[in-house]
Amino acid sequence: MLSAVEVVFTAASISPLALKVVNKDGYGTALEAMETIKDVGQALGPIAMGAILVFTTYKLAFIIAALVTLTILLLTIILHSRK
Repeated sequence: MLSAVEVVFTAASISPLALKVVNKDGYGTALEAMETIKDVGQALGPIAMGAILVFTTYKLAFIIAALVTLTILLLTIILHSRK
């Protein structure tokens, strides 16, 4: 679970970044899509971690979560550098 500080910093920075990539007519759609993705992630994250924990230890489960996060970060950097 995220701490209150992490939630505040994430909420404060994500919305402006989402709005930066769309024109003014798409603000509502961008914010709706962002919130939907966030909600799906919050719902599926614990389920995925539980499924991983069935087959591994806590240490390995968190290593897997970190590797997935780093992979997504690298893909995001690569895809945005092509623009």
